[in-house]
Parts: sequence; structure tokens; C-alpha cells
Amino acid sequence: MYYQNINIVIILLYISSTSLLLNQVSSVTTTITTTEDIKPLENLRIEYVPTPVQGITVRRPRFSWSLPSSSTSQSDRGLFQTAYHIILENNLTGATIWDSGIVQSKDTIGITFPNNDKLYLESDQSYRFNVKWVDQQKRISPIATGYFTTALMEQSDWGDAEWITIPDTNDSRNQFRTTLNIPNNYIGMQRATCYIAGLGYHRSFVNGIRLGNPNNTLGQSLQFQRKIPYETYDVLNLLKPGKNVLSILLGRGWYTLPEDNFTRVLGYRTLGPRSLKVSCRAILNNGKQLLLFTTGKSSTWRISAGELVFDHLFLGPTIDKRKATIGWKTVDYDDSKWDVVVLQKNDDPTGILTSYIMPKVQKHQPRFPIAIKRIQEQNTTNFVLDFEFNQAMQCTLRYHSDGTDEGVTLRLHHAEQVDVNGDIIISNDLGGVEDQTTFILSNATGFQNFETKFSYFGARFVKISGWPENKKDPGLDIMTCYFVHTSLSGKSSIKFYSPETSSTANILNGIHEITMRSALSNYMSTPTDCPSREKRGWTGDGQTAAETLIYSFDMSSAYPKWLGDIVDAQQCNFRAPPRKCPDENPFCRIQGDHSNIPEMTPFLFGGVLDGCQSGSDPAWGSGFIAIVDWVYRYYGDTQTLKWHYSAGAAYLDYLLQYVNTTSSSLLDLNYPTTRYGDWCAPLPLGNTQARHTSNIINGFFWIKQLRIMTNAAKTLGFNKDEEKWSTLETHASKSFNELYFSKKKGLYEDIECMNPTEKNIRPCHNSTIGADGEMSKQTAQALPLFLDLPSSINDKVRVGNALAEDVLNGIYPGRTTAGLVGTKYILSELVKSGHSDVALKIATSVEYPSWGYMLPSSIHPAGQGEGTLWERWKGDKHTGFGSRNHIMLGGFDGPFFYGNLAGIQNDGIAWSNILIAPTVAGDLSGVTASVATIRGLINVKWNVLEDAVGKFLINVTVPHGTTGVIHLPILQEKNNNITANDVNVLEGGICFWKAKVGYISESVPGIDMAKSGSNLAGKFIEVIIQSGTYEFDLTVVAKDYLKI
Repeated sequence: MYYQNINIVIILLYISSTSLLLNQVSSVTTTITTTEDIKPLENLRIEYVPTPVQGITVRRPRFSWSLPSSSTSQSDRGLFQTAYHIILENNLTGATIWDSGIVQSKDTIGITFPNNDKLYLESDQSYRFNVKWVDQQKRISPIATGYFTTALMEQSDWGDAEWITIPDTNDSRNQFRTTLNIPNNYIGMQRATCYIAGLGYHRSFVNGIRLGNPNNTLGQSLQFQRKIPYETYDVLNLLKPGKNVLSILLGRGWYTLPEDNFTRVLGYRTLGPRSLKVSCRAILNNGKQLLLFTTGKSSTWRISAGELVFDHLFLGPTIDKRKATIGWKTVDYDDSKWDVVVLQKNDDPTGILTSYIMPKVQKHQPRFPIAIKRIQEQNTTNFVLDFEFNQAMQCTLRYHSDGTDEGVTLRLHHAEQVDVNGDIIISNDLGGVEDQTTFILSNATGFQNFETKFSYFGARFVKISGWPENKKDPGLDIMTCYFVHTSLSGKSSIKFYSPETSSTANILNGIHEITMRSALSNYMSTPTDCPSREKRGWTGDGQTAAETLIYSFDMSSAYPKWLGDIVDAQQCNFRAPPRKCPDENPFCRIQGDHSNIPEMTPFLFGGVLDGCQSGSDPAWGSGFIAIVDWVYRYYGDTQTLKWHYSAGAAYLDYLLQYVNTTSSSLLDLNYPTTRYGDWCAPLPLGNTQARHTSNIINGFFWIKQLRIMTNAAKTLGFNKDEEKWSTLETHASKSFNELYFSKKKGLYEDIECMNPTEKNIRPCHNSTIGADGEMSKQTAQALPLFLDLPSSINDKVRVGNALAEDVLNGIYPGRTTAGLVGTKYILSELVKSGHSDVALKIATSVEYPSWGYMLPSSIHPAGQGEGTLWERWKGDKHTGFGSRNHIMLGGFDGPFFYGNLAGIQNDGIAWSNILIAPTVAGDLSGVTASVATIRGLINVKWNVLEDAVGKFLINVTVPHGTTGVIHLPILQEKNNNITANDVNVLEGGICFWKAKVGYISESVPGIDMAKSGSNLAGKFIEVIIQSGTYEFDLTVVAKDYLKI
């Protein structure tokens, strides 16, 4: 069917078989069924997740897509959508559920159907949607097709399924089996699906075949008192006539952490016994439903111990091959001697069963050791394996046995560092406790494979102890270690260039590499602080790193999940029932609810949330409101903004109890749980103290949150709230300058007070929490600059100069003095203040304290690291303070590398308008970068020609459906008098800006306007463009410049 001269997008949604549809698109997500003048839509999404998607539980889902990728043709510029038309059909009954009619709209994100009691998706169904779109020239595209399925929308949809539990946490029985006989006349199935909740972690098999992606390794980390995760599995092609078996291995995970000395030190508690709930069902060809496997009373389950004798998320598993139940996952296995499971109602999980469609935690990039060192120790032979880089890992050991090794016990010890003798250092890992991964051999011949199931480690080195003296030393193939992390889509990339005689590009590329490895190592369904020790979801670490992750990965479904975890933890008393919420908002807060945001989530300290009892540091708790705002601004997710607004308001009302609204209206050190501040700043000299609290930091985050909530209230139409937050922010900002800005010095500093221990006057800090380091002058200037608090241009210049002066001539010349808070802002604020060379000097330093100092020596000879960022700046190859795999000092990467050096900045909602403002600094000669956005790929490639003074080249691509503003920098070199009158600018070889003439209008398709501009960062030609690909060439033609 063809639609002539009608500006519409058509979406056809069909209900059909999960397996048939998903199998048809297992390798592709877009199907072209017709041929037209324009390309089909790309990146089809349901609930922001690229299709195909299994197991959504939203009755009115949101549909999104991006327009086709831009070509290099000028005729392809400025493409946009004009309208859409949605038709929803039930493929089984043929009934039309909904026809939207023609909707005139440019919207491509978050489109849903009306709120109608009779209009919604059903549980346990399969859908597809076909999309056509029409551009402003009334051209119609081919169809693009996306597929998705629904899971169980309501708790009642689980039918008679009940929880099976292992009441005794020390019980080694963790293998479950149940069988089902399928008559021949039932095998005509359209769809067969298993819904499985296994706490803490589980692996499931039908007829011996692993369900889901075999690389899936760890389950969801949640606020389990509120939500219980379950998985959706397509089993249609695994079932057969006759006997079938469902086998499940249960691990402890986060939910059933053993209460041992290690977990007690960290404060972790067992939340409940290992538990299992299953509901598998089919839809037959005749439309009838058939119950398959279930943990209900109609099924018989058997349980037994096996080779996985013990598992511990932190300390590792114990696997005893002598106890292996060979073939227990298969149909023919005889389980008659296994124990029959007796259903019990004791200690059932209380959270709401919830399906999550964000990317899974999976194994990636198998790595073999690059070296093995033999260590003789106390009459035992040990081997230390070097895997080249530190990372979150799971390992598999392959031991070749001749059948005489029964009872031989091998132990693995994971570590981030080795000492000067090549032996592992464990002082930084697991709080100084060795992991207890234990592999016990059987008398089987051939390879015996051991996997560190249901656990993961942060490590570069693995030590094998207990190696038999009569065996040949292991080779490099003895072990394979996999990089473990949430499978975040990472289509963004960046690369730096500098002259061959310079190390600038090598250092910057290396820092980006170790930052990305740290970012991924610390995302295990939620952000974490480190993989080697706590594995906690600290909100301070999460906040400072968020924009780096957003630039680098698709976080559109991952962050909303974590925000939900935070709100689930915000209500301290988990015994209280969840609040009733209107408008399908599961995260509402009632008026007058003053709830603190915890400083870590999920919070697993038993049933009471300590963060609610005693509060969280403002730099930590404020992460919630900040990430809500970024999810809205970067992805256009209005629903997340709406759902979490009340939780953010409750948090500000909680903080408001500690704000004197009749005086400064600022949050200061009177807030009782100010305890971290600019955490781990390298001050005083030697970095002996981690805490660096300050009135300036508390005030900064208070004002920042008030601004976010003011804008959120305006977006959502909450007029009274908008006035409330705006009034507070105006007063607080004025007070901030009055209290902390020194007109005499031209910089910001904390107010002075009497220190009771030293009997002298010094900047105030929180003396109630013990040792507290001084405030970084760099952080003190960068924070108010970010908020644009200086009241005049002159003051901004003075503050920027003070920041640069401290960098160049402070305690660490050419380096930073900032910690967790300041590192994100210092480099970007130096650029904005006209000190880009100083920013680059910090970024390329390889002396302590610097990111370059953390590089591995394989990247730079001065590097002291293992391939990841550290928790603290201090350390060397053989000495560490805290974790050696933290992301918290990597918050600068996205804003500075992508935002400043490449120049790619979001200047609208969901990248609707894109600012490209590259920074030319030092001897950096070029940058190539791509940022994958919700609207498509942004590409930038710029370079400065060494043999052509004053020449700047840049290629830019902005996605269709967006607009762009390009700031082409006017290079100054030794002469800062060059202006827009002294340059020519070409696009694709056509001059559209001429020296002493200016903009030549309508000379180049896609360029709407060009004008001269300047700011503290420098002078530029501002070019306003439509979507598409452009090649700009800016050349200085002033005679006096060319003589330099």
C-alpha cells in the first residue's frame, strides 16, 4: 500500500508468537519491506530499549526511533519528520485495538497511546510494530519493524505459583529439577515462555540447554525489600513431545549473603533465604493456554546438592568435582534419590515481582594471562597469573587431569597489585581478606573446568595455590578471565592526535581507555564504587561519573532503573506497605513526606536503611536529583522526570529542615551528616585525609538542586513549586556570593571560624567527624563558575584566573588538588574561563597527583597503574591506598573530552539542538569523536594543520531531526588580534564567510546563518546549520598573522 502526499508515520503493532517473531529477527532489528525514495527509520525502541525486547510490563509503552543516518550529500541536509499515524491490532483475533488517526508531530521519542481504560497491552503476549515515516517533502519510507513481548503485568498473573525456599543459609542443596510430559497433540504451540525469579542469582536450563544468553552471569541488584527481579525466557524451540525437564541452579548473590566476618565488617546482612518462583506457560495453535512448569502445588520439585558446595558474591565459590551430579540438567537423569521439595510459607520474599528490560550483566572479552610467575612459599608451589589490565572479572580454570588428582585442592586469590617480588598484595582488596575461591579435583580424566560462579572480582592478577608438586607447571592456557559488566551499548568513541614528538595524544587516549574500563567495571545492573571491595552503589560516585557514562554509553534504561532503586530505598521502614500511587506512578511521595536520599543504593543493611536514619552527605544525596535531570535532558524522558519529581521534592524538604530561610537560605556545615565533601582530594600534602568538607560544597549542591527542581516544576506545570524553589535559589545564590566571594582577592573561599583544637582562625570544616582535610582552592573556584555565580564578567575573569593560578603555582604545579567533587568541573571551567592550555596541562600530567600517573607503564613509562582509575590519587606500582578500580575520579571524561576537546554538547532536550564548540589547546592537533545519542550519531573530526598557520578543518555530522550550532575557533597563535574580519570559511569548497565581508547568505545548502562571536574561551565564527554532514575549512588570511 502506498500513501501519496500524506505526511504521516505509520506504526502497526501486532500480537503474535514470541518465538516465531523473535527467531525471525535474531540477527536484525529492522526489516525493509518496500522501496521508496528515503530510508527506513533506525534504532526502534520500546521503553527506550532497542528492539527486539523481551518482557516489558508496561500497559502503555513508549515508542521511539531515530531518523535515518545522514549521508554526505548536500541534498540530504535538513531532513525531519512531520507527522505520524499509529494503528494497534491484535494479531490473534484480528481486532483493531486503536487507530490514532493522523497526528501532526515531529516527535520521535516517548510516543504512547492515550490513557484509556479499554486500551492497554496484555500480559504474556508478543507484539511487533511496523513504522513508516514521511519527511517534509512528503516522501514515504519503507517499513522498519521492531519486536517485543510482554511479561506478567500483575502479581496475580503468576497464578498458583508459590515460592520455594532453602530456609537454612548453610544448606548446600542448590540444584532444582521438575519434569513435564507434553502429549503429541499439544506440541502445536505458538508461544512458550518461562518466567523465573531466582534469589539471589540463578541459572536455568530446559532439557539441558541454558536459558537466555549463555554469557549472562549475574542478576539484578535491587532494593529487594521492595522489588524482586524475574527473567523472561523463550522456551518454544527447547520443548519436545514427551518428557521435558526444567533445571535451576540457585546462588546466594546479594539476597542471601552469608553473615561472616567479612560481610559484618562492611555491614551487609542476609535479607532472606535462597528462593525460587517459576511460571512457564504456552499458547497453543488453537489459542488455548497451557500451563507448563510451575512452582505451584500442581508440580513436584526435587532438590539436591552438587558440585557448587558454597558460593559467596565477594569471597568466591567452592566447587568440588567429586560431588558433581553428572547430567542432572538432562531429561534422562534419574533424580529419584533427590529430596522432594516441600512448599513453605516461611520467609517468602516480600518485594513486588518485577521484570527489568535493561541490558544484562554479561561476560565479555575473554583474556588469557600474558605472563605466569612461579612463587615458592612454605613448601607449596604457587603461580601468579598476570592478565595485563585490572578489571571486574570472572575466571574459568581448565585443569588437565590424568585421573590421579582426586582431592587436590586449588585455591584462587584475586588481586589488583603485586609486590616487588611478584606476589599478590591483598591489603586493598576485600578489606584485606583473601577471597576463598576453592576448586577440588575429582578422579576424572581429561579437562576439569571450574568457573567462579555467582561471584566476581576486581583484579589484574590471579594467584593459584596448591598446585601439585608432581605436575607440570601450568601454561598460559590454564585460565581464561572474562571482563564482567552490564552490557551497556557503547557506540561512542573518541581519539586524540598530536605531533609525533609529543606525548599529549598518547596520554589522553590512555586516560580515556582506563576511564572506560573503570566505568564498565563499576556497572553491575547499578553503579558501584569498586569491584574489588564494597561493590556498593554509592550515589556520590554515581553522580560524578554520570555524564561520562551518558556520553559513552546508552544509559536510557539503566539510569531509570537505578533511580527507582533509590526511591525504593528512600522509605526507611521496609515493613510498611508501599504507598498507593495515582497515574500509574510507582514512585510517588505524599505531600509533607520529608525523606532523605540514601548515600548508597541498593541499601542492603538488613531491614533498616541507615542512610535514612542519619542522612547522607549533600554531594551524595544530590546525585538522585542530578541524574533525574540528566535522564530528562539527554534522553527526553519526561516520564522519569514526572515519576521522581515528588521524591526529589521530599528530599529537598528534608534538607530544608537544616536551612535557615530567614538568613542565608543556604545548606552549610550545620547539616549534621556532612562527612565526605571533596572526597579523597590530595590535600594536605601526602593525601593522608580523605574527608574535605566545606560550606562551599554544601552550598553548591543545594543551589544546583534548587535550579534543577525549579526547571522540573516549570516543565511539569507545578507553578507553586516553581515559585518556591526559585525563590529559595535566588536567595541562596545571593548569599553564596556574599559569604564566600572575596572581592579583595577575586576568588571564593570558605568563611573563617575558630578551630577549637588549634586555637587559630582557619576556613571552617566539619570538626565533628575527626580528621578533615583542607578545601581545594581549585574546587572552590570551579563550583561557583559552573553555576555562573560570579555577578559580573570581571568577577568571572578574576575567579577563572584564580583557578588557573592555583593550578600553575599551587601545591602541585600543573596538577589538580581536587577530589571526587571538583575533578568533574575543574577542566571544563578552565576552558570556559579562557585557560584551555592550563586544562590540557592538568590532563596530560603524569606526576602525582594526576590521571596520567595512573596509566599503566605500557602506555606511558611514568605510569604507575594497572589499567584503571584509582580511588585515591596516591600510590605506585606496588603500593595502593584504597581500591585501584574506581570511577569516581573519572567524571571529567565526558564533559571535558567529548564536551570541550571534541566540542560536542547537548544544547536542547534530548539533543534536539547540538552545539559543536571544539577546543584547540596546547599541541593537541586533532580530535575524532562520535557520540551515540537517542536521535542518532553525532560525528566530529577536527584538526589543525601543522604546515598551514591559522588553518582549522572540521567535519561535522548532526542527526536528522536536529539542528546544530558550530563554533569555528579563530586561531590566535602569537597574535590575539585576529578577528572574524581576518578569516575565510568554506564548506565543501564553497566560501560562505569572507574576510572583511562576513556571511554570504544562501551560498551553502543547510547553513541558515553565520555570525562572529566571542566568549572568555576565545573568538569564533558561529554557524547555524540544519541536520546533515558538513566539511568546514577556516583559514586566517590577515597578512600580519601569516608573517608570524
